Amino acid sequence: MTASSTIMQNRLVPQESCEDSWDTTFPVPQLIDGKTFPDCISTNKYFDSSAAVSSLFLPNDKVDDFSKEEENQDEECDASEETCSMVENDEDDEEDDEDSDSDDEEHLPAGQHLLVDVINVDKDFLASEVRLAHAMMQVVNQSKLTLLSYHCHTHIGVSCVGVLLESHIAFHTWPDKGVLVLDLFTCGGGKLVPLMPLVESLFVVPQALSDTIDALKKPFVNWSHKLRGFRTSKQRDYIFQDIGGDYERSHTAEKNEIIASLTDFQTFHVIDSFDDSKLLYASYLRSQTDDGSYESEHPELYRLERILYLEGVMQSTRTGIEAYHEALVHPAMFAHDDPKRVAIIGGGECATLREVLKHKTLEHVKMIDIDEKMVGLSREHLPDWSDCSDIEGSADWCGDDDRASLYYEDALAWFNNRFSEQKISSDEYKEEAFDILIMDALDPEDDIPFADMLYTSDAFFTTLYNALSEDGIIVFQLGEAPADDDPPEEQTSYARRQYLADSLGGVGFKSVHVYAEGHAEFGSPWSFLVAMKNLESSAAWGRNMAEINLDIHQRIIHTRSGTSSLKHFDGSTMEGYRVPNIIFENAYCKRTPKPKSCLKEKRRKNVPITSFEVRNSDIAEGGRGVFARVDIDKGSYIGLRANTHHLHFHGTTFDRIYNLFENQPESQSGLSAVMNFCEGYGWDSGWKGLTEWFVDSSIFTFINHGCNGTYSIDDMEYDGLTEQNAELSSFTDKERETFDPFMDRHYIQNKNSPSFTLRDIKAGEEILCNYLFFTEENDEVWFEDAQELKRLCNNEDVGFVSKLEQSTVNN
Repeated sequence: MTASSTIMQNRLVPQESCEDSWDTTFPVPQLIDGKTFPDCISTNKYFDSSAAVSSLFLPNDKVDDFSKEEENQDEECDASEETCSMVENDEDDEEDDEDSDSDDEEHLPAGQHLLVDVINVDKDFLASEVRLAHAMMQVVNQSKLTLLSYHCHTHIGVSCVGVLLESHIAFHTWPDKGVLVLDLFTCGGGKLVPLMPLVESLFVVPQALSDTIDALKKPFVNWSHKLRGFRTSKQRDYIFQDIGGDYERSHTAEKNEIIASLTDFQTFHVIDSFDDSKLLYASYLRSQTDDGSYESEHPELYRLERILYLEGVMQSTRTGIEAYHEALVHPAMFAHDDPKRVAIIGGGECATLREVLKHKTLEHVKMIDIDEKMVGLSREHLPDWSDCSDIEGSADWCGDDDRASLYYEDALAWFNNRFSEQKISSDEYKEEAFDILIMDALDPEDDIPFADMLYTSDAFFTTLYNALSEDGIIVFQLGEAPADDDPPEEQTSYARRQYLADSLGGVGFKSVHVYAEGHAEFGSPWSFLVAMKNLESSAAWGRNMAEINLDIHQRIIHTRSGTSSLKHFDGSTMEGYRVPNIIFENAYCKRTPKPKSCLKEKRRKNVPITSFEVRNSDIAEGGRGVFARVDIDKGSYIGLRANTHHLHFHGTTFDRIYNLFENQPESQSGLSAVMNFCEGYGWDSGWKGLTEWFVDSSIFTFINHGCNGTYSIDDMEYDGLTEQNAELSSFTDKERETFDPFMDRHYIQNKNSPSFTLRDIKAGEEILCNYLFFTEENDEVWFEDAQELKRLCNNEDVGFVSKLEQSTVNN
């Protein structure tokens, strides 16, 4: 290579030569019908090289010496530099405002980039400048772009670059490797993604293979589309709404558009895509053969990922439909004892409907979705989503099940016309309430007015509350779960989600819980919110794995094939929903002001359990008591480690004990001992709907009550309330919020929180606590217990344990 530049070849071919054979003649750049010759100046500089260089330019009739260039197209030029000037049009064309606006938009400092990589391409094709140039020309012409010139050279492979009025197209080949890489960049407004089938048809030339050749030798294409430069979010819309950002950015193979349609309400796209993060492409290709391999015998495991996009936003995927829709439907359905009537808001793919139809208790389900065309397109192009053919007693398409009714209406209007405050108080109110409502509609972060109505309208929340039966449950899908490093949700696009969670208690819901599912294939865990009208449903929400699995066995309809009806949800999965992930606790505790339950306890000195002993109580009829063996400072924890050891009888467990006691007399003797043990030494709580019991397993279970405010330990500062001045109105449920992910995660710890000393305690002094809040079931039960404590303190009665022990002595 020398400092002086030499044009080795400058082939200017007459336009009529483009009609000759692709194998022998280079094509000439041509103007597309309707386009005018561009006003521009082009400069070409070359370095001295032994490689062949082929250059062709867009013919311009206004260039006087073009005929001379044509005559000398095969001659070498000794000039060190040649400048090709495209003569400018001297006429000053006046453009109207509309044309100017269009021109400004076309020349934004931004562009689109289509990147294509191919392997296993025919080597003769990859070594032919002429054939490659023709393919490039066809892509340009059919894309309605303007090719000013192109330049090719051969060295190991062929490199070509086409200079476009809009930017460039370029490629390089490795014939011996069968590889071609191509990129097309434009600053114009035309869409590049739809060009992929054209690019593949022109550049992906298969090798000349025998019928027995391995399928792995077939051409393999990776491609992606990127938005380059700088533009506003609005200017990105057409790409993201039409196809979806996730689909375009991924540089993978086998991305095929199945359907692109526009309904009256939204764009609808279905894509088949190969996911190279999960599968080997070689395995996918084997699954398409009959070679006896594992892949060929189990092709269902190697299918392309089918993805639904609405308005450019991923809605569901083939591999994620069970995880997402089972997570949306079944936790709420199993939290209800007997769900007979269900309504679905949205759910146009009918996959939510499919999950609801799997329940034996179901009598009727109504799906309300405004977009009838979307439902039809989903039925045609997403058949797996709404296939009920394997459910015993159902129909091939879920929408045809006798228990299902589909309404193509505005869901807000549908509910407001039936369950608004005005309607339920009028004679027109005739609609039967639902046991379960499922909100499978927009994500709360969607920036459209309809999302505001769904997630920030207290009036609509009240309407949904009215639409539920007395023990009804509603569940919402709430979009991508928060990340640990996210700011408070009220400062983000998820502010609606926080507003919804906080507002449901205000309209009457008694318990609200959040949970996440990480296998829905959305890239991040997906969040859901469930709200119950009564606390009994909250108790069912907290059932253990065995109870859920038993319910599944008894309540889910069997399949015709004999396979499991549920692919993802079971008792173990429910365990992960019952206690929310720490990400929800962190998001909740970032709020301003910080929720009360998130406030950290004051660091205190701990006095171990070895510093205490059990002796007869100093209190008359007090039985045993716990005494300090050392001096203890005010504000010290007592037996911090011992407080982690306790017996816990879940609400459903004790509910079964009561039922057995009442219905099986032969079991009463043994069950009485268990019930008396809990009543005498434990404390109960009704926070979860059903009464559950906790019993301290250490010597602290013998600590007595301090009458008239004389107690020396508690888990809160003394507020002056005693059994002597307690009124019904004094009851407080320790101010538990309806929605409190922190408390959902730390409920057991809270119920067994360590006590601390309210004053200095001397060695030998009896430790006394406050029984006043050992009952938290409801205000009436609490007041009855307070009155019983008052009688004990006034020596008008004796304690429960003393009565039992005296009864045992007498017997």
